[in-house]
Amino acid sequence: MEGPLKELDKLEKLTASKGKTPSINDTLDDILLSLQDAKKTVEDSDALDEATLQQLCQAIEVKKKDVDDRQKEIYSSVSRLGKAMDKKFTAPLPSYSRLFASAQARSSLERTIALHFLRTGQFDTAETFLEESGVEISSDLRTQFVELHQVLRLLRRQDIGPALEWAKKHRSFLESRCSPLEFYLHRSQYIHLLLSSHPPDPFPALAYANANLRSFYNDHAVEVRRLVGCVAFLPLSRLQTSPYADLASPSLHFELEPLFAKEYCASLGMSRQVPLRVVGDIGGGGALARIEKGRKVMRERKSEWSQTDELPIEIPLPAENRYHSIFACPVSKEQASEQNPPMMMLCGHVIAKDSLHKLGKAGGNAYHQLVNSGVSLAKMRDTALGGRLLASQGSTAIIGRSIAWKLFLMSEEPLSPSSLPVRGSSLAHTLRSSRMEYVQQLLEHMKAPDGSYEEGFVLPGSSTALKTKLTSEESAVNLETNNPLSLHIGNPWKHWFAAVELRRTILQDVERTFPDIPFFREPETQAQLTNILFLYSVTNPLVGYRQGMHEILAPLYYAVEYDSISPREDFTESEVREVCSRTWVAGDAWALFVSVMRGLTRWYEWREPPPNTNLRTTFNPLATHVNLNISDRPLENKPYTAPIVEACNHIQSTYLRTTDPALYTHMQSSGIEPQIYGIRWLRLLFTREFSMPDSMKLWDGLFACDPSLDLAQWVCVAMLIRIRNELMSADYSGQLTALLRYPSPESPAFEDAPHHSLLLLRQALALQMSPTPSTGASLILENRNMLNIPVEISAAPLQHNRRAQNRAVASTTHGRLAAPVQGSRQVATSPMGLSEMIARGLMEKGESLGINKTLMTAVSEIRRNIPELAASFVRPPHASSPAFPLTDERPPEERPQWEPRSRLEMEREITSLRSTNTRLGESLGWIVDVLLQDETEATEPRPLIMRKQEALESLSYVRDILLGDIEKIDESRLMSEEEIRRKSRGSQPSIEVAVPPPPAASVVESRPEMPLSRNSPTTGAMMSAMNTTGSGRTVSSGSGIRAAGLPRMPPRAEKKRVDDRRTIEDPLGVGLG
Repeated sequence: MEGPLKELDKLEKLTASKGKTPSINDTLDDILLSLQDAKKTVEDSDALDEATLQQLCQAIEVKKKDVDDRQKEIYSSVSRLGKAMDKKFTAPLPSYSRLFASAQARSSLERTIALHFLRTGQFDTAETFLEESGVEISSDLRTQFVELHQVLRLLRRQDIGPALEWAKKHRSFLESRCSPLEFYLHRSQYIHLLLSSHPPDPFPALAYANANLRSFYNDHAVEVRRLVGCVAFLPLSRLQTSPYADLASPSLHFELEPLFAKEYCASLGMSRQVPLRVVGDIGGGGALARIEKGRKVMRERKSEWSQTDELPIEIPLPAENRYHSIFACPVSKEQASEQNPPMMMLCGHVIAKDSLHKLGKAGGNAYHQLVNSGVSLAKMRDTALGGRLLASQGSTAIIGRSIAWKLFLMSEEPLSPSSLPVRGSSLAHTLRSSRMEYVQQLLEHMKAPDGSYEEGFVLPGSSTALKTKLTSEESAVNLETNNPLSLHIGNPWKHWFAAVELRRTILQDVERTFPDIPFFREPETQAQLTNILFLYSVTNPLVGYRQGMHEILAPLYYAVEYDSISPREDFTESEVREVCSRTWVAGDAWALFVSVMRGLTRWYEWREPPPNTNLRTTFNPLATHVNLNISDRPLENKPYTAPIVEACNHIQSTYLRTTDPALYTHMQSSGIEPQIYGIRWLRLLFTREFSMPDSMKLWDGLFACDPSLDLAQWVCVAMLIRIRNELMSADYSGQLTALLRYPSPESPAFEDAPHHSLLLLRQALALQMSPTPSTGASLILENRNMLNIPVEISAAPLQHNRRAQNRAVASTTHGRLAAPVQGSRQVATSPMGLSEMIARGLMEKGESLGINKTLMTAVSEIRRNIPELAASFVRPPHASSPAFPLTDERPPEERPQWEPRSRLEMEREITSLRSTNTRLGESLGWIVDVLLQDETEATEPRPLIMRKQEALESLSYVRDILLGDIEKIDESRLMSEEEIRRKSRGSQPSIEVAVPPPPAASVVESRPEMPLSRNSPTTGAMMSAMNTTGSGRTVSSGSGIRAAGLPRMPPRAEKKRVDDRRTIEDPLGVGLG
C-alpha cells in the first residue's frame, strides 16, 4: 500500500489550503476580493484609473493561470492515484454465494457459535447469544461445560481432586480409549507430595503410590519404577541434575489441563479442538487466500476441479491440525486414494495399488497381449472402440496404453492389409528411427552458436553430459559475426536468444500443466516437456508454439512414462525392453506428439501458409507423389480464414444444423458463436471438458478410429446434443456456462453401460456415417437410456437480451459462408407454386452466400442507430459527438466494478468534459465583460449593478463546479436570463450609454501576443479614448479594456453598432465587441 498512500498524500496536499501555495478555492476567493476591491475603488473615485484597471487585468491573469496549473496538477494526481490503486489491487475481492441461506444451515451455524462460547468459558456471552438467537441447548450440556471449566481452573492451581474424581467415575470410558489421564493425575499428585516437604520426607508419597499406582503397574511399569527410583535423588536441587530431571519439570503438571479437556470433550462426543478456532487459524492463516488463488487460476483456464475429496493445490497446515498421514507412491508419484490405496509388499516396501499391478511384469504382459497375441490392427481398433482393449482401474494409470497409441499412430506400413497380425519388430524399427531423429534434433537445436550445450544436458541413451564450454581451438569462429555482443545482421546469437525466450515462454505454460497431478510438478518432467515442445516449435516454423500444445503433450508423456521399464528391472524379452525403455521416454513422447499434431496442426494454424505449403495434406501416405485430388471447379480468390474458424463454423452451421435443427436454431437466435467453445474443444482435444482419465479413454478410441482426427468435429456435435437440455432451456449466459464448463456426465443407467467418453465416440461415428435429424433423435434417446438424460426440455426463456442479438448479428465474417441469424421455423406447408418455389430458392441461395445475413446486419445497425442519428440533427452546434454513434457492448450498470471502462466510455467522458469547459469559458467571458463595465458612464446604473451581482453569483457557481461540488450543471445559473435569451436569438449585445459625439474612436489592442508599453503612443491614444467621458458617444459592451488573458478565446474581428446605426471599422484588425 505504499504507492497508493503516497499518491493519496500528494492529492491531499494539493487540495488542502495549507502550505506554501494556496488552494483553488482560495485563489477564486482572491479573485472575488480583487474584483470587489476594484469595484469599491471605482465607486469611490469619479474617474477610472488606468493603473487600477491594468493591475486588475494582471491580477486576474495570474490567478487564472494559477487555477489552470493547480487544476492540471489535481487531475494528474487523481490519475496517478487511480493507476496506483489498479496496480496494487489487480484482482477483485472474492464474492461467495450465501452458504447459510436455509433455515437449517443458519440454525446449525448459530448452534456452533453458541457451543464455541460455552467451550471457551464465555458463559455470560453464551447466555446472551442463546436468548437473542433462540438456539436451544440443554441445561445438562451447559452444566457439563461449567463443570469442565471449574475442573480446569482447579488444575491450574494443582488441585487434582475434582479431575481425579471424574476420571475414576469414567474409568471404563478412559480404558476403552487407552487414555493415561488417571495415571497422569496420580503421578502429578505423587510428585507434588514428594517435593512439598522440607526437609524431604518421601514416606507420604510412597504410601500414596502404594495405594493408588499399584493398579497401573502392568500398563506403566517403566514409569512407575522411575517414580519410585527418583526418591534416591532428593532434594529438588539434586533431582533436577539427575537422570530423573524430567519428573521435576513444571510441564508435567501443565500438560494435564489439555489432556483432561480432550477426554472430557470426547466423553461428550465432541472434537478435541474448538471448531471455530480451527477454522479461524487455518482459514485466516493463509488457506482461504490459496484457495481463492486456485479458483482464479481455474477460472482463467476455464476449467473446474472435478474431485470432491481433495483440493487441486497444497495448503500447508500447522502440526496440531494434521490429523492423518499422506502417502505418495514412490513409483507413480501419485497420492494414495480410496481407489488407489497403499499396499505393502513382502519385502516391506509400500507402494500404490496401481503401481503394484504394474510391477510383477505387468508391462510385459500388456505388450504380449497387444503385439504378440496374433491380433490384427483392425481387430485391435474395434476392441479399443469398445473399451475392451486395455484393463482399466478407473484412473490415468493404465498399463499398455502408450503401446496401443504407438501402434495406432506410428505405423509405417500404410499399404499393408490391416487384417494381418501386428508385428513387434515393425514397431521396434519405427521407434528406433524416431528416437534417432529425436537425438539429431536435440543435437542441432539445443547447441549454442559457439558449439556448447547448457550445463547438465545429457542425450537420451548416453550417460555423460555434453560439453558446456569449448576450448579456443574447438570454437574457432569469426568473432565479428559470431559473438553475443555483435550487432552484425548475420549474428547467429540473435536466433539463439530468441530460442531461449521461446523456451522460457513454453516453461511458463508447462509449469501450469495439470496442477492436480504431482507427476507434472517434478522438475525433470517439466524440463522434458519443454524440450519436446521447443523442438516441435523450431521444426515447424509455420505454426510454432501455441498455448494448448502442452496439454496435448502431457497425457502422451504420462502414458509413455507409466509404461516405461527401467534398465534395472528384470525383463528377459529384449523386444519389450526396447519398446518400453525408460531411457527413451522423451523420444517416444515426442514421436507420439508429432503424430497427433499432424491432425491438430491445421487447428493451430494462425496465419496463411506460403503458396507451396499445405499443412492439411500431411496425412496423405503418398505425400511425395502427384496430388490427384485436384478439384475441377475454378479456383476462387477468397480472403484467408483460419482453419480453426472454418472448422468451428462447419460444426455449428453444417453438422449441427443437419443433425439437430432445433438446437441449431436456438443457439443461432441466442447469438452463440461456435468459436467460443469450438477452439478450445478441438485444440485441446477435450482435455478441459473431461477429466484426464476420461480424456485419455476418449483418445484411445479416437486414435484407433481416425488418426487424422477429422472425427473430432463430429465428437463436438455429439457433445452439443448430449447437453441440448441445458442449451435449449437457457439464455445466452446460461448457454455460455454450459459450453465453457461442460457438465460432468451422469452415472450410467445400468452397470454394463459403456463409458460415457466411448459412448460419445460411437455417437460421433454414427453422425459421421448418417448426418440426418433422425440420427440426432436416436442419440437423444440413447443418452436417455444410457446416461439418464431426460428428453423433455423445460420452457426456454424469452430472448430479450439485445446484447446477444447484437452479437448474433455481428457474427458475419466478411462474405464467408455463415449461417443466418434467425433460424427457419419448421411448420407444415402446403404444396408451393412456381412463384413460391422461386422465392424460396432465392432465399436459400442468398442464405448460402451470406447475403441475407449481411442485409439483416445492415438493417439492424440502421434500426439501432436511428434514435441517435435523429438526435444528432437537432444537437446544438457546440456539442461534439462522433458522426456515427456507437453503442456499448454492455451497459455500465451491468458491468462489474472491477472491469475496466471501455474506450467508448472514456471518449464520451472526455467529450463531456470539453463541453463543460466550453460552457464554463463562455460563462466566465460574460462575467468578465459585465464586471468590467463602468456604472458612472451608464445613464441607468441600477440595471448594471444588478447584472454585476448576477455575474458574481455566476462566478461563485463556476467555482463550485470546478471544485466538484456540483455534478449536474444548471445553465440558468451560468449567465443571466437576458444573456441566455440573447444567445438563443444569436444577436450581439449593445449597451447604450449617452455620451457626446466622439472623435474617431481608437481601439484597444487586447491580444496577449502584442504587449504594448505604457509609454507608447498607441497605448496613450487608446487609454485617452477609453477614459473619455461625457462625450456623448455610444460604446458597446465589449469596448474599453478587453479580456486579454482572461479565460476565453480572443474575439473575432467584427463590426459594432452605435446609436446612430453607423458602422465603425476596426483600424487594427483585432475586432470590436
